[in-house]
Amino acid sequence: MLASGPATGLDDLRAAGDVLTRAWKAGSPRGAAVRGDLAWWYAQAWPAELGDRLRLWQTDGEMVAWSWFDGEELDYAIWCGDERADEVVERAILSFAIEDATARASRGHGNGAIEAWAADDDHGAHALLAELGFEGIPGASAPGHHTRLSQFQRTVGVASPIDDRPLPEGYRIRSLAGPGEIDLRVAAHRAAFAPSRMRSEKYERLLGLPDYRLEDDLVVEAPDGSIASFAIAWWDPIARVGEFEPVGTDPRHQRRGLSAALLCHGLRRYRELGANLVQVFSDADNAASEALYQSVGFTRRAFHDRFRRPRG
Repeated sequence: MLASGPATGLDDLRAAGDVLTRAWKAGSPRGAAVRGDLAWWYAQAWPAELGDRLRLWQTDGEMVAWSWFDGEELDYAIWCGDERADEVVERAILSFAIEDATARASRGHGNGAIEAWAADDDHGAHALLAELGFEGIPGASAPGHHTRLSQFQRTVGVASPIDDRPLPEGYRIRSLAGPGEIDLRVAAHRAAFAPSRMRSEKYERLLGLPDYRLEDDLVVEAPDGSIASFAIAWWDPIARVGEFEPVGTDPRHQRRGLSAALLCHGLRRYRELGANLVQVFSDADNAASEALYQSVGFTRRAFHDRFRRPRG
């Protein structure tokens, strides 16, 4: 029997991450998010509580899925070990979100619309979304609202060469030092992704979450001591999968090869850790980021498209 309930604490955040670990380890063809993404999303949801966003799904007491819903955008991951069972859970997650969004709209919260993602090669998800009234969102991405993402992946074994990109004089790569650098790190993020809703309270939450490690929060320090570029290198040591998210450079320091150098540094770290695969997502409409990731050896695994269901 399928049952679900809201997350109640960080143990549930870890349990949701474990679903992803099992899926990646088993070679699920639908692999997209990594467990670090959940930590990042929760930090960005500040001051919302975890249970306001994360819901856990169980079949006969076994955790098989999670869904993340902010009242408008839905993300989810499922791993039952059985494709037919996955389809049942996926339908339940989408149906629950539709009912939830409708109920919120009736209380004056939102307009009842839902947006969800599906990879271009996930034909089952496309069919189910269409059946439930979702349609693809046409047009180019708007700032902060992507309509199509590229999922890039690459291996980092000894047979996969990793460039050694030099930094300009005065710049150096290091890890974030600690809580005392939160303001610097937030300033760099806000500059790279302006207009941005990043704030210090969100980063303070992040530093205390499972799967976040200061040593994996990689930065390029500028000659004046500010943070010029950054990339969090999320790492799942059981699935042996890594992901860079987010990746950005302060516009004042762009066109100096900082992001490429930082990514190559991170890829070498992943090789030392024994990673099987590393991935990164890019706005498919952003020619600069698309070119960056391909220049350091990533190839596109799939496009992920955003779908929207208006209030029924």
